[in-house]
Amino acid sequence: MDWVASRQLPGAGATLLKKLMSQAGSKGFDVTMTIAPAMDLLFQEKQIRGSWYGSSNVHRDVPALAKLYTEGTLLLDELISQEIKLEQVNEALDVMGSGEIARSVIKYS
Repeated sequence: MDWVASRQLPGAGATLLKKLMSQAGSKGFDVTMTIAPAMDLLFQEKQIRGSWYGSSNVHRDVPALAKLYTEGTLLLDELISQEIKLEQVNEALDVMGSGEIARSVIKYS
């Protein structure tokens, strides 16, 4: 993987690495990065940052999001395009793939 993003920053700043696993493929975490010129990072105070699951803190963030939802501040219901049964999953994936709807939720009864 070649390092290009840091050179795009005009001065000090941070570049976030994402989709590292999809680029690594079957190699998993064993990915080699070429950072050139490395001195650019030092002299211009640039940063390389990674993100694992959006860098969220599950123990803090999930209860906070649940509270916002129950208070009516976080509008999640509006994000659901349709509710489906488990046996309708394949059809729902086809419809989402075509762009007709954005999100299906499986409803167990």
